[in-house]
Amino acid sequence: ITPPATGMAEVTLTATVQAGGVSKSKVFPVKVMEAGAPSLLSYTDTPGSSIGKSMHLALDEGDGYEALNYDQGILFPLADLETGNSGATKVLASPYLFRKADGGFGVVAVRSNVDGSRNPAETSSVLLFSSPDLVTFTEEGLLPLGDGAKVNNPICEYDAASGAYCLW
Repeated sequence: ITPPATGMAEVTLTATVQAGGVSKSKVFPVKVMEAGAPSLLSYTDTPGSSIGKSMHLALDEGDGYEALNYDQGILFPLADLETGNSGATKVLASPYLFRKADGGFGVVAVRSNVDGSRNPAETSSVLLFSSPDLVTFTEEGLLPLGDGAKVNNPICEYDAASGAYCLW
């Protein structure tokens, strides 16, 4: 596949498997980004600081990553108000930014207390955010992945072929 000079191109890939005289094909619609497209990185910063344990962004336009927003956090989890009137401050770890099916953005991350500890619901869940523009965010809440799951570095991608989000 040759990437387009600018923007994105929608293409169709066909995979064919043959065995014992039987052939089976599957078609995959994919989008190909332009060659040399910038890369956006989501990360947390400043271990030990609750302000640093928010999502930050950096952009690489081919010459290394440069922090955006003066290296200040842009996404903070809501406080846990079930612990009392003032709530418990929460922080993020391992934020992962992904494109949603509607063209917007999503973020999955680990939510914990300021000291790094997590309650059982946080240990087996990812914290999910949505954003139409990477400027405004909505915290959708904790997405439970089942008892016994241990989430540390969540990754989420939309699979257009199946019409589903894959989370691992």
